[in-house]
Amino acid sequence: MTFMLGRGPRRRWRFAGALLSGVLVAGVTFVGSAPAQAALPGQDYAARMVNSGRVTGNAEPMAQLRAWANGAPRVVGGRTCNVNAVLLQALDYLVITKGHSIAISSLNRYCTGETLGAGAASSHNRDGGGYAIDLYRIDGVTSTGATAQDRVLIQQFASFITKPARVGQSQCRASSPLALPAGVSQFPDTCNHVHLDYQGNLTSTSSPRPVYEAASNNSWINLPPGMYGTKISAISMDGVKYIYTINDGLVYEAASNNGWTNLSPGISGSEVSALAMNGVKYIYTINNGQVYEAASNNGWMNQPVGIAATDISVIAMNGVKYIYTINNGQVYEAASNNGWMNQPVGIAATDVSATSMNGVKYVYTLHGGQVYEAASNNSWINQPAGIQGTAVAATSMNGVKYIYTLHGGQVYEAASNNSWINQPAGIQGTVLSATVMNNVKYIYTIN
Repeated sequence: MTFMLGRGPRRRWRFAGALLSGVLVAGVTFVGSAPAQAALPGQDYAARMVNSGRVTGNAEPMAQLRAWANGAPRVVGGRTCNVNAVLLQALDYLVITKGHSIAISSLNRYCTGETLGAGAASSHNRDGGGYAIDLYRIDGVTSTGATAQDRVLIQQFASFITKPARVGQSQCRASSPLALPAGVSQFPDTCNHVHLDYQGNLTSTSSPRPVYEAASNNSWINLPPGMYGTKISAISMDGVKYIYTINDGLVYEAASNNGWTNLSPGISGSEVSALAMNGVKYIYTINNGQVYEAASNNGWMNQPVGIAATDISVIAMNGVKYIYTINNGQVYEAASNNGWMNQPVGIAATDVSATSMNGVKYVYTLHGGQVYEAASNNSWINQPAGIQGTAVAATSMNGVKYIYTLHGGQVYEAASNNSWINQPAGIQGTVLSATVMNNVKYIYTIN
C-alpha cells in the first residue's frame, strides 16, 4: 500500500490498494484505514488515528472521533458533533507521522451543551464546535502543559498546523516559555491538560483573521506583525507600540519591542479598547454587556466599572481616564475622577471612537452610515464630517485630528486641516484602530 502526505489545508492522505472492511473488536468499530474518498472532511485522518491504537480518552470525545471516522457524525440532543478537518490533519501528523500517543478529555462541546472555559466563544463551541482538543495525557505522561512530552508535541503541532492556531497553558510554562511560530498564539489555561486549536474558518465572519500594520512614514505599506484577532485596539507608550486583540474570547497583548510576541493577560471580552497614562497601560473590555478595567501595574486584575455597553472607546487627558460607550444606541461618557458615573452626551450612534487635543475631548460616531464629530468645548453638538463609513477610528497629532474609516472594505483617512477630505490609504480591512508615535501615524487593521 502506498501513500502520500500533503501539508496544505486542502490536501489529504491518499492511498492506493485494497480497502479493509469494518471490524468490530471489543465493542469498538474500526473502519477501513484508507477510505478512497472520505465522506466527511478529515474522515480519513480520524480513521487512521482510531485504527492506530494510540488514541484513547474520555467516552464522549472518543465517541465523537469514532463517529467521524465512520463517516456518520455523532449527534447529541439534535446537535451535530463536528470535528474540523484542519485540526484532524494536525492530530494525524502528531499521532501517525510523529508516533505520539494521546488521551483526549474534550473535543466538541457545542453538541454536548458544555460551556466551560471561554464558554460559547471557545473553539470547542464556536461555529458548531470541534475546532479545539484537550489532551490529558501525552506519550503515557499526565499533561500539565509543561512536561517534556507536552513541550515536544506543542512545538510539533505549532510548526505543522495551518495558521492561525493557538495553544493553551502559557502560564504553566512561565519559568521556561516556548517560542512558537508566527500565527500561533498562547494563552493561560488550567495546568491539567494541553489545549490545541485551529482558529481559521473562512465561512465565519467571527473567526480570527490576520492583523496588519501600516505607517504614514512608509507610504501606508501594509505589513503583518503575525497575530490574529476579531477586535483590535492600538496604543503607544514610551516609544513602544502595543496591539491588543481579541481571539477566541480572550484578550492578547503584543509589543513592538518584543517581536510582537502575542501573550494573553488572562482577560476575556467581546470588545476591547486601551489607553496609556502615567506609564501604566489600561485595557477596557466588554464582557456579558458590562465594562471592565484592567491595569498593567495591578497584574491585569479585571475590575467591573459598573457600566453597561455594546461598544467602547477610551482616552486619557490631564490625568483623567474617560470611557465612551454605546448602550441602546446612545453614547455615554464616564470619567475616572467622577466614580465612573455614566452620563449621556445626547448622541445616537452605532460605532464610537474618541481622541483628545489641546485639552478638548472629541467623540467620533457613526450614525446612518455617516461620521459625526462632537467636542466637549461645544456642548457635544454633533456635526457631520461629510464622511461615510462602516467603522471609525480617530487620533490626533501635532494639532491635527485624523479620522480613519472603513468604506467598501477600504480604509480612508481624513484630516481636520484639510477640510475632512477623505483620502484612500490603499488598505483593506474589516476592523481598524489607529495610534501615533514619534510623529508617525499607524493604522492597524484586521483583514
